[in-house]
Amino acid sequence: MTLHFRYCTIIVLIFLYTFGSYEIIDYTTVHLNNNYATSTTGCSFGWAVLIKAIGNEDDITNVTSPIPNSWFDVASTDSRNYFFYYYADVLLNTKGNLTNVFEVNGVNVGGTIEYDCQAIPYPLVNLHRDTRFKRVSLNNYLIVLEFDLKKEILYPENLVFTYPYPLSLSCTNSKQGYQFFSVACTIIGFSDILTNPFPIQLTDLFGRTSSITVNFYDITYDYSPTVSVSAYFDPPDKPKFNKEFYYLVEFSNYNGPIFLRFLEDTNFDVYMYPIYGSYETNYTMINYIIPTQPIGISTWYLSGMLGQETGNMTYITSNDDPNVIPELNVTNISIQELDFEIEMVINNLPSFIIRQFFGEADTIYVFDYPFGVIGNNGSQLTLNLAFSLPRYNATLNLTASYQETVIPLFSDIITLNTTIDDSLPTIELIEYFPIGRGFIVRIHAMDIGSGVALITTWNYLYTLKSTNLVSGTLQNGTFEVYIVSSELYEYVYDIEIYDVAGNKRIYNDFYGDDFKPFPIFFSDISAVYTRTVDSIIFVRFAMNDVDLSILGCNNTLYFNFTNADRFADVVAEIQFSNTGSSSFYYGLWNVEEDMFSIDIPFVSRMFTETVAYNIKYRDNDYSSAYFPDDWQLRIYSEYADLMPPIITNIVASPPINSALGGNISWTFTIEDPYNGFKEGIITVGSLLDPYVIREFILSPNPNGNIYLDDYTIEIEIEAGCITDTYYIHTMTFFDTNYNENMVTLITTEPDYKINPLMKLINNESQLNQLSIQVDCFTPKVDFTPPTLTSVYISALQNSSHMDQPINLMSLDRVFYITFTVADTENPISNRHFPYCYMYLFFETSYSTVEILSRDDSLFTATYQCRFELDYGFGYPSTEALFSINGFADSKLNIGGASPTGLFDLGFNHSIPINYQKVPLIDSYQPLAQTESVLTIFGYGFGADNTTTQLQVRYLDNTNVSLYAQFQSDILMIISGIKVNQLQYTITVQNSVLSNSLLVIPTVPPDIKLPNITCYGTPLCGGPSNGECTVFGCICKYPWTSNDCMSQIVIIPPPKVNTSNPDIDNEFTTTLPNGDTVTLGAYIKIESLREMSFNDSVVKTFKFNSWIFTNKSSPLNDYLEYQYRTTVLSNGKTTKIKVTIQYYTQLKTIWFANEKVQMLPSTIKYRIEMSPYGFNDPLNYLQFLMSTTLDSTEDDVCSYQESGNVANSNIEYVRLQINETSLYCRYIKRGVVDNRIQWISNTIYPINSEQQTSNHLTRMVGVNIPYYIANALVDPDFTILWDLLPAYQKYGSVCDGGIADGLTKVQIIGIIIGCVAFAVGVGIGIFVYKILTDWEFKIKLRRKFEKKLYKL
Repeated sequence: MTLHFRYCTIIVLIFLYTFGSYEIIDYTTVHLNNNYATSTTGCSFGWAVLIKAIGNEDDITNVTSPIPNSWFDVASTDSRNYFFYYYADVLLNTKGNLTNVFEVNGVNVGGTIEYDCQAIPYPLVNLHRDTRFKRVSLNNYLIVLEFDLKKEILYPENLVFTYPYPLSLSCTNSKQGYQFFSVACTIIGFSDILTNPFPIQLTDLFGRTSSITVNFYDITYDYSPTVSVSAYFDPPDKPKFNKEFYYLVEFSNYNGPIFLRFLEDTNFDVYMYPIYGSYETNYTMINYIIPTQPIGISTWYLSGMLGQETGNMTYITSNDDPNVIPELNVTNISIQELDFEIEMVINNLPSFIIRQFFGEADTIYVFDYPFGVIGNNGSQLTLNLAFSLPRYNATLNLTASYQETVIPLFSDIITLNTTIDDSLPTIELIEYFPIGRGFIVRIHAMDIGSGVALITTWNYLYTLKSTNLVSGTLQNGTFEVYIVSSELYEYVYDIEIYDVAGNKRIYNDFYGDDFKPFPIFFSDISAVYTRTVDSIIFVRFAMNDVDLSILGCNNTLYFNFTNADRFADVVAEIQFSNTGSSSFYYGLWNVEEDMFSIDIPFVSRMFTETVAYNIKYRDNDYSSAYFPDDWQLRIYSEYADLMPPIITNIVASPPINSALGGNISWTFTIEDPYNGFKEGIITVGSLLDPYVIREFILSPNPNGNIYLDDYTIEIEIEAGCITDTYYIHTMTFFDTNYNENMVTLITTEPDYKINPLMKLINNESQLNQLSIQVDCFTPKVDFTPPTLTSVYISALQNSSHMDQPINLMSLDRVFYITFTVADTENPISNRHFPYCYMYLFFETSYSTVEILSRDDSLFTATYQCRFELDYGFGYPSTEALFSINGFADSKLNIGGASPTGLFDLGFNHSIPINYQKVPLIDSYQPLAQTESVLTIFGYGFGADNTTTQLQVRYLDNTNVSLYAQFQSDILMIISGIKVNQLQYTITVQNSVLSNSLLVIPTVPPDIKLPNITCYGTPLCGGPSNGECTVFGCICKYPWTSNDCMSQIVIIPPPKVNTSNPDIDNEFTTTLPNGDTVTLGAYIKIESLREMSFNDSVVKTFKFNSWIFTNKSSPLNDYLEYQYRTTVLSNGKTTKIKVTIQYYTQLKTIWFANEKVQMLPSTIKYRIEMSPYGFNDPLNYLQFLMSTTLDSTEDDVCSYQESGNVANSNIEYVRLQINETSLYCRYIKRGVVDNRIQWISNTIYPINSEQQTSNHLTRMVGVNIPYYIANALVDPDFTILWDLLPAYQKYGSVCDGGIADGLTKVQIIGIIIGCVAFAVGVGIGIFVYKILTDWEFKIKLRRKFEKKLYKL
């Protein structure tokens, strides 16, 4: 048994040391055995151990252990090394050391193991706040459980989950880290009544059961849904493999669970997902079935608490033979001096795979027309496939495969040379060097015979070919490749190395005579442990809630980790549970945000759901299933459309029966009622010419209707045509959101996409329209293909000869093959363009052609193939063989020539090549204009950074030569680049000059530190309140505002207003200073106004009725109330949703990429709008809101101000009475048409009629620019206690009129002037308190000032 411990966790470790002359080395992954008990009696732990014989010590013949209940799994050994996995059982609830663990040749050599074996804690108690299942898609539900676990439970064998209602639910469970488990359930029936509470039983290996009581999602419904079923399917008796059956179910007034029930067990594919509609109203599900046996199907749903069945259908069919039998027959085998050629005849086989084993070297080739084609007989093709092989004797095995059929083509020893190489290649050293966003993989390898050809990992994590040789020779050389970290998705366990003669050696975990372990890219620490302790600490989206009803959205995911590696590439996998599809997006460290970011686009009209996603970082991934609600991404569509365009009608032109030919055509009616048709690709073939298809691109007609329209394709049939049948070969359509469908009509393999002919597949008359016959009454008398009359190879386009070999390690690796074909009876086909193919060791390349000339009178045509092979392609070949395949005449006679065929015709059939290394710059790592270090990638830089220079030419024509900080043959890191450059050109100079590459640095974000003035006396309220920084005052909770001299006042939750979203809150509360106040705070949406570009009112909407919903949840840190209404403008009904949230705890939120701190008792408004019918696109909307603060007390002063919140994009309005303020914040950004945009707020001037000493009102307009799809704004309101009372502020209104805002010195002077000299000692004490105790000073000052104002 072999265990890959690099995927495990470990805390138990072996102390490494040399005992005598044997060295014990522990290669176990860190935290391997940090797990709870694995049996009722104890723990089984495992280690990866290497014992080495040192110096003159005896060879290792066997290794044993005297420890009871221990055993070995030997992985790899030789006489001096013994690598094995060691396992030992230790007793339950014990902790300590095992000593003298290993014996070599019967002699104990030591070894100490630390262990800790603990039982699984009991009972397991769920610590997760949310004890309810969430609905993650139409039929799927999820809950997360959290346990206080310090070790890993080796799950699932040591912890068994059981669930209630097995007849109605199918549940699975998974985990992340030590402590988090998730349970995912799918509705499979309605036999059980799902009631709460919902007990989950967790039984450990001791038989102890922990019961976790949660609540299942409420699936009961009181209303009666309407359900209708329809189906489209291939006729049951149609001779067709992989028939299609489309089963559509439309639901109205239902968003509950559904499932399909089959009458018997099925073993065929079923794809089920929604295509149209909204779960809230009505929607349609499609079930795409590929029946390989008779089926019976029905739909089940809930009505009330009862399961209902509808849509019973039976489809009895079998996979009938379509009478299209592929043929492949080998007719000749030829072993030439330079290649191996095999001739075969194929029919009804448009594509197949050829697998070549030369020795153990495995190469895959794919036949696609015209690869190897040299002739035809109608649709039957003759191929001559060439294989360029090394000059070593080896067994050659060739097979061809299509579908599940494998045909042996050849198997024998090839003798191209007398040289025999049976020695295995070896790896001497493996190194990984972290560079920027990835790693250089450097491997030194040897092969004493033919040389190293290929080094690869078992999982193809990286591959090094002979091309990657950077120093030495193939017999003894160093190979390098650079890979980015996002491609390192798992560990390397096995490395395979091949030589040119086809010999292979496999290394497992270790390599070399001294058993060196494979290096690792990141850390040798378990992923489970890492996900527990190195957790992701922050996640947010630029927009967590996205309305996709009309427009798509370019969103951004932001996240961070503890001790983040800023050079790492990161990946987000977005998973759409409604369709089962997923997409991957890549990101980097975002300097401006100081965290990682990934841009993620979303198209419109996706079905409403909470989108699941995985974040992949280094070698770990983190699932959103375990994230809190604030980190989730929610998308919404009023009406979704995932259905691609569908053909509803086909009209074909009549057949042609005329010697003059004519035109044939097809007209397709294509519908896509919601997204609209964007593009289509239709290909047409013919029975006599099935391989060279005609392609037609469909696009919406000018002034046409993208939702329903006719599209026509047409083919000209020349006079004298051959009798043939033309047919539609493939159809692929896209709607405006790139929902795709596809059908290949001449195939036996399913496309696994919705067929654009879905609605017509059982309409035989319509399907008959897919083919058209043509007959020009001209019998075919020419059966001879054209022949090659000249072939030239040249390095220049207009040359007919080659002066020297092509250097495939140079900058110019371009060459041309120019050839002429001629026919004796008919013109050369203007549709059949031949290909040129190039053959080198284990590699093939091809080039399409450009036609240089064509003479229909002489029946000739001249073509040119242009090749530009990859750097080092085919190394170490000395010549490249080539073939020319697929030219034809107008009567569909096809010709071609293999390398041997070209030789037999007297033409060149090979191209001389060599490999003289010239530096080539391929790319550079993106850098900002402020960065002075440049990393470039390429080939041939050399390993000596003292002889290689980077030459930089700036826009001002200055030139600089720089040496590399770090250099390998494929990468250079150069410092000293001038900063703040728009662009510059670079070249590499060693013995020769490289190509030039233009470098365009990115413009860095403007992250200059601000210099914001701090306010307050003392500054920022003093050290206990806040700190003055370049960002202004940074307040310490609970202090707030620009001067940190205001403190949150906890007020009762607002009264629940079920009529409208107005706040009418009268309350009595105790201020932080102990005073009791009675105030009234009022927030009102006065109206919605359409405003013109010159700020005049165009329309005003008053709101008379709202639909109220209480959305509060005990799991949230806020109360939530929702109000809905509509307005009508220019025939368009606009939906308005206002959400009021009352925060009960301190919480930081993000809105429109703006960080906002919600203090306790803050009231936040969230206003959302659907499309509005503007009078003019220059107009804008304004939500007019009024805020009021009043007091019933006498002897009060009022004050109001407005301004900008420091270091933010937020404006504020402060309404203050005495020491209490209503603090209103208006963010200057909103979400408009799914984009974060700047918005303005109109803070209207103070109305003196609306301000008295105990009453203030202020009007603010939240302005929303012209939009198409949606708009979202987010103001909030808080009650504050202010250290500086209203009457001390200039412009305040008091009972006695406008206050002057006397200063502290003036007031103290008045006070002192009014006090008798006789109490001087008292004055001294008073002054001391004033100067040393700020809070005492403020309280006394207020008391005296109030008295003064009354005088």
